[in-house]
Amino acid sequence: MVYFKFYFDEHEHKRLQYSNRGYMWSYGHILVFISISTVGAALEVMNDKIGGHAEVSLHVVNAMVVVPTAIFMVSMWLLNDLFSKRSFEANLLYPAAAMLVLTTPFFEYGTFAVGLLLLLTLAIRLKMDTASSPTEYVTNL
Repeated sequence: MVYFKFYFDEHEHKRLQYSNRGYMWSYGHILVFISISTVGAALEVMNDKIGGHAEVSLHVVNAMVVVPTAIFMVSMWLLNDLFSKRSFEANLLYPAAAMLVLTTPFFEYGTFAVGLLLLLTLAIRLKMDTASSPTEYVTNL
Protein backbone atom coordinates (compact mmCIF):
# COMPACT_ATOMS: atom_id res chain seq x y z
CA MET A 1 0.00 0.00 0.00
CA VAL A 2 2.77 2.43 0.90
CA TYR A 3 4.64 1.69 -2.34
CA PHE A 4 1.51 2.36 -4.38
CA LYS A 5 1.02 5.58 -2.47
CA PHE A 6 4.56 6.63 -3.40
CA TYR A 7 4.24 5.38 -6.96
CA PHE A 8 1.07 7.30 -7.74
CA ASP A 9 2.02 10.41 -5.79
CA GLU A 10 1.63 13.42 -8.08
CA HIS A 11 4.31 15.38 -6.25
CA GLU A 12 6.94 12.74 -7.03
CA HIS A 13 6.02 12.66 -10.71
CA LYS A 14 6.16 16.46 -10.94
CA ARG A 15 9.63 16.41 -9.36
CA LEU A 16 10.79 13.82 -11.89
CA GLN A 17 9.41 15.91 -14.74
CA TYR A 18 11.99 18.67 -14.21
CA SER A 19 15.10 16.59 -13.66
CA ASN A 20 17.24 14.02 -15.44
CA ARG A 21 16.06 11.39 -12.96
CA GLY A 22 13.07 10.77 -15.22
CA TYR A 23 15.18 8.61 -17.51
CA MET A 24 16.51 6.57 -14.63
CA TRP A 25 12.99 6.26 -13.22
CA SER A 26 11.49 5.00 -16.47
CA TYR A 27 14.30 2.74 -17.68
CA GLY A 28 15.05 1.55 -14.16
CA HIS A 29 11.69 -0.16 -14.06
CA ILE A 30 12.99 -2.65 -16.60
CA LEU A 31 15.09 -4.17 -13.79
CA VAL A 32 12.06 -4.18 -11.50
CA PHE A 33 9.84 -6.03 -13.96
CA ILE A 34 12.55 -8.50 -15.02
CA SER A 35 13.36 -9.36 -11.41
CA ILE A 36 9.68 -9.83 -10.51
CA SER A 37 9.09 -12.16 -13.45
CA THR A 38 12.28 -14.09 -12.69
CA VAL A 39 11.17 -14.61 -9.08
CA GLY A 40 7.87 -15.97 -10.40
CA ALA A 41 9.66 -18.44 -12.66
CA ALA A 42 11.97 -19.47 -9.81
CA LEU A 43 8.99 -20.09 -7.54
CA GLU A 44 7.58 -22.40 -10.21
CA VAL A 45 10.86 -24.34 -10.21
CA MET A 46 10.63 -24.44 -6.41
CA ASN A 47 7.13 -25.90 -6.77
CA ASP A 48 8.46 -28.58 -9.13
CA LYS A 49 11.30 -29.35 -6.71
CA ILE A 50 8.90 -29.79 -3.80
CA GLY A 51 6.64 -31.98 -5.96
CA GLY A 52 9.58 -34.19 -6.91
CA HIS A 53 9.53 -33.29 -10.61
CA ALA A 54 12.82 -31.36 -10.72
CA GLU A 55 16.24 -32.87 -10.21
CA VAL A 56 17.93 -29.69 -9.04
CA SER A 57 19.47 -29.25 -5.62
CA LEU A 58 17.59 -27.17 -3.07
CA HIS A 59 20.48 -24.70 -2.80
CA VAL A 60 20.31 -23.96 -6.53
CA VAL A 61 16.56 -23.42 -6.38
CA ASN A 62 17.00 -21.12 -3.37
CA ALA A 63 19.61 -19.15 -5.31
CA MET A 64 17.19 -18.87 -8.23
CA VAL A 65 14.77 -17.09 -5.89
CA VAL A 66 17.33 -15.08 -3.92
CA VAL A 67 19.33 -13.42 -6.70
CA PRO A 68 16.38 -11.76 -8.50
CA THR A 69 14.94 -10.75 -5.12
CA ALA A 70 18.20 -8.97 -4.28
CA ILE A 71 18.19 -7.33 -7.73
CA PHE A 72 14.62 -6.16 -7.09
CA MET A 73 15.61 -4.64 -3.74
CA VAL A 74 18.64 -2.86 -5.18
CA SER A 75 16.63 -1.53 -8.12
CA MET A 76 13.97 -0.21 -5.73
CA TRP A 77 16.74 1.48 -3.78
CA LEU A 78 18.13 3.02 -6.97
CA LEU A 79 14.72 4.25 -8.08
CA ASN A 80 13.33 5.52 -4.78
CA ASP A 81 16.00 6.13 -2.17
CA LEU A 82 19.37 6.84 -3.74
CA PHE A 83 18.68 10.49 -4.50
CA SER A 84 16.15 11.14 -1.75
CA LYS A 85 16.62 13.32 1.28
CA ARG A 86 16.10 10.50 3.74
CA SER A 87 18.41 9.73 6.62
CA PHE A 88 21.62 7.77 6.15
CA GLU A 89 20.10 4.70 7.81
CA ALA A 90 17.00 4.82 5.60
CA ASN A 91 19.15 5.08 2.48
CA LEU A 92 21.13 1.99 3.46
CA LEU A 93 18.16 -0.19 4.42
CA TYR A 94 17.52 -1.79 1.01
CA PRO A 95 21.19 -2.50 0.13
CA ALA A 96 21.80 -3.98 3.59
CA ALA A 97 18.68 -6.13 3.30
CA ALA A 98 19.75 -7.24 -0.19
CA MET A 99 23.11 -8.36 1.20
CA LEU A 100 21.34 -10.35 3.91
CA VAL A 101 19.03 -11.87 1.31
CA LEU A 102 22.06 -13.04 -0.67
CA THR A 103 23.22 -15.14 2.30
CA THR A 104 20.03 -17.22 2.49
CA PRO A 105 20.60 -19.81 -0.30
CA PHE A 106 23.00 -21.62 2.00
CA PHE A 107 20.17 -22.53 4.37
CA GLU A 108 17.69 -25.32 3.81
CA TYR A 109 14.72 -22.97 4.15
CA GLY A 110 16.29 -20.09 2.23
CA THR A 111 13.15 -19.03 0.40
CA PHE A 112 11.24 -18.83 3.66
CA ALA A 113 14.08 -16.74 5.13
CA VAL A 114 13.86 -14.39 2.14
CA GLY A 115 10.17 -13.86 2.85
CA LEU A 116 10.88 -13.09 6.49
CA LEU A 117 13.65 -10.66 5.56
CA LEU A 118 11.34 -8.88 3.12
CA LEU A 119 8.67 -8.54 5.80
CA LEU A 120 11.22 -7.26 8.29
CA THR A 121 12.57 -4.76 5.78
CA LEU A 122 9.06 -3.50 5.05
CA ALA A 123 8.29 -3.13 8.76
CA ILE A 124 11.51 -1.21 9.40
CA ARG A 125 10.90 1.03 6.39
CA LEU A 126 7.35 1.82 7.47
CA LYS A 127 8.58 2.59 10.99
CA MET A 128 11.30 4.90 9.62
CA ASP A 129 8.89 6.71 7.31
CA THR A 130 6.27 7.32 9.99
CA ALA A 131 8.89 8.39 12.54
CA SER A 132 10.55 10.89 10.19
CA SER A 133 7.54 12.72 8.77
CA PRO A 134 4.06 11.37 9.48
CA THR A 135 2.31 14.01 7.34
CA GLU A 136 4.64 13.92 4.34
CA TYR A 137 2.01 12.76 1.86
CA VAL A 138 -0.64 15.09 3.18
CA THR A 139 1.47 18.24 2.88
CA ASN A 140 2.84 17.43 -0.59
CA LEU A 141 -0.49 17.02 -2.38
